[in-house]
Amino acid sequence: MPVDHKINTVTVDAFFQTKPVVGVIQLPPLPGAANWGGSMERVLQRAEQEATAFAACGVDALLLENRQDLGYRDRVDTATVSAFTMIVRQVQALTQLPVGISVLPNDPETALAIVLTTGAEMIRLPVLLGARLTPQGILESRLGPMLAYAERLKLTKRPQLWVDVSMEHLRTESPQPGLAIEAVLASIAQPLAQVERVDAVVVNLQEVSPESLDAFSQKTHLPIMVAGPFSPDNAAPYFQQAHGLLIGEGLKKQSVNSAPEAEPFGPAIDPVRVEALFHSIHRSPGAGFSSASGAFPT
Repeated sequence: MPVDHKINTVTVDAFFQTKPVVGVIQLPPLPGAANWGGSMERVLQRAEQEATAFAACGVDALLLENRQDLGYRDRVDTATVSAFTMIVRQVQALTQLPVGISVLPNDPETALAIVLTTGAEMIRLPVLLGARLTPQGILESRLGPMLAYAERLKLTKRPQLWVDVSMEHLRTESPQPGLAIEAVLASIAQPLAQVERVDAVVVNLQEVSPESLDAFSQKTHLPIMVAGPFSPDNAAPYFQQAHGLLIGEGLKKQSVNSAPEAEPFGPAIDPVRVEALFHSIHRSPGAGFSSASGAFPT
């Protein structure tokens, strides 16, 4: 049975007004991926380790992604779905935090299926409309299949939908020379604002400055979450301008042991650095959304 979070009484607007800080867990390669390592136990251990570290530091929610999986162009493997579902349920039970998912490279149908069986409360998509050029190739919109599949699943609870807005998105017209980055991002976000189910857009700090982020916020009514390699040194100005942060990529432990058997999936989240980030944005850990609600609003 899905985890039964307490009934949520806040609106989506109220959720983003709290400026949530979301811990992103990049799962090790899962079964079915070309680089799957063969040990589900070690994958679960890493997921539990990072979920526990984030929860102890007081993040408001968690986002699980299979970004390390290789070999997919469209839909993920059946074994990947099974493993992803198991991990989501384990993390929910372990932390009691709201959990979102991103099934990469761009598989909203599988994400919806995981939502149905786990009660996961948010989906992040790299592409919803148009297309995006990535190192894995061109990712295309799956809006139509996603809506049809959601109808087929008869979901009683709609998850929040967060969609990436990036300079990697392909545009029908080349941007004018000298056009500010916030104007380009706004032109990509504008059609998303017309899709009723989109609750927020996600931008990467490597593509925007705090100043351009502020200008972008004037051009869209959608909440803006910022993701990327945040650290205690760079988070504060982005937190001031954004509706919230997706953290994790820049908060790994500085490993002194380079032996592959010591860290088979690379460095893990460093709780000390996460706590330092909270201090840098002048927010007490756990003082945002999760302490007041316990579930994403829908």
